[in-house]
Amino acid sequence: MMDTKWLELYQYLQEKTGGFLYEGNIEDNLNYKYNFIKSQFSTVNSGEDENKNDWLEHEAFTAFFSDIIRRGSLSLNQLDTVYNILMSAKLCQLALAVINHFRTQLSNDEFSLKAGLIYQQLGDHEHARAMFEDGIKSNPNNYMCFNHLGFNHIYTGENAAAIEMFEQVIALAPELSGGYQNLAGCYYQDSEFKQAANYCEKVFTLDKTIVATYITAISAYLALKNTEQADRWIQLSIDNEITSMELVRLSGILAFQCQRYEEAIAAFNHYLSNTPDSYDVLHLRIKAQIGAHQWSVLEPDLKCLLAFDPHDSELLEQLFLTYYHTKQWLDAECVMAELNKLSTHYSSTYRNQINEIRQQNSIAVSVIS
Repeated sequence: MMDTKWLELYQYLQEKTGGFLYEGNIEDNLNYKYNFIKSQFSTVNSGEDENKNDWLEHEAFTAFFSDIIRRGSLSLNQLDTVYNILMSAKLCQLALAVINHFRTQLSNDEFSLKAGLIYQQLGDHEHARAMFEDGIKSNPNNYMCFNHLGFNHIYTGENAAAIEMFEQVIALAPELSGGYQNLAGCYYQDSEFKQAANYCEKVFTLDKTIVATYITAISAYLALKNTEQADRWIQLSIDNEITSMELVRLSGILAFQCQRYEEAIAAFNHYLSNTPDSYDVLHLRIKAQIGAHQWSVLEPDLKCLLAFDPHDSELLEQLFLTYYHTKQWLDAECVMAELNKLSTHYSSTYRNQINEIRQQNSIAVSVIS
């Protein structure tokens, strides 16, 4: 028996398109297709294989739905709806079969765009590029072909070519926020942070709901060390009710750079409660806690990071200071011994602390005696 998700998908397609012309028991027909295909690929002692079963169900639904499409008709709006749903469900080959069957209802550039998106999703960037380029030849004003050709260049590591495509998009569709957002992303990847920030400002005038705009703008202004503008964008995200864990991380970095350590710690705590394996953020939280002189809470985080590299001199130095400030004298002396194996300069840098530690350890020994 096929999983009910396939029947639910068909029912969803029916609902969103106003219904296909089809007679008979849909569930029985789906299961018939499934059993027929399964029998063609059955082998002795094959056992149950979840991946194989998913593939069989996928093939059965494709065969079932292809039969319906061949016998029925779709309006242009229905065709768009079916295409979009199949793409969302990652049924790319079926989406391709549908647009091929109804090709005469689509303009050349619209067919090329849809086919290009299918190939793009399948990871066939060469065929996707050819389709987008064909779409542009058919209709040089189809800005979506330029837009997705830009993404195609990004996927293949051609950032300069991608920028050219997105510039064509904003020339053809100056009110489309996505073109500016894509340019902001490209320039940020090229470390052209000022241009990235400028395009984010343009996006904001057109659409205040794009989460990526806030992330790119704050990241760009942080890279430019313009904390005032980064703070402004954090406030804009709050004002416009934009939420994202990445914005939480960035707000922590901004607060840390501005030496607002308590604020940074609160942001990092929130981020790490959702993403505990983010060791770069854990490292930043340690630095913020040191800035806030929160020595008593540092030991677990430092030991967590030292588990990956026991000879990290920066972490060992921080652990030494943690033990010193929390008066764990013997532990502090042991860590200093490890630091001295890495470099002798620690003995001179922390001469006063070492003298105090040894004095405290001597007192402790005399008391025990």
